[in-house]
Amino acid sequence: MSRQYRQALKSISERTGAPLPALIVSFGVLHEATAIVPLVGVFYGAKAMGVGEGLVDALKDTDTESVWWKGKAREWIEEGEERVDRVGRRYGWFGYSKGDTREGRLAVAGDVANAVVAH
Repeated sequence: MSRQYRQALKSISERTGAPLPALIVSFGVLHEATAIVPLVGVFYGAKAMGVGEGLVDALKDTDTESVWWKGKAREWIEEGEERVDRVGRRYGWFGYSKGDTREGRLAVAGDVANAVVAH
């Protein structure tokens, strides 16, 4: 760490009266809380309003060659479904039994779309 940053951190520590490790931990906790809580809130808000299912329905039967963003959104949803499928079979989550080797898509397209919206 450069000398300039050390001095700035030491100054903040002295000004607040809190030890530097406590300030760093507090910053980390607040940073993660302000990043994760809104993400989870947007996901469940989108789920409650049916945004994901509506998005999947809107993209299902459209010509994606004429509209670029619809093609990109469909790619993201398909990629998310593949990852959910792989993780579900590996760890036994999302309605799969652990080690399930069946091929096929999981019916979580709406939740995957909600995750894309939240991200």
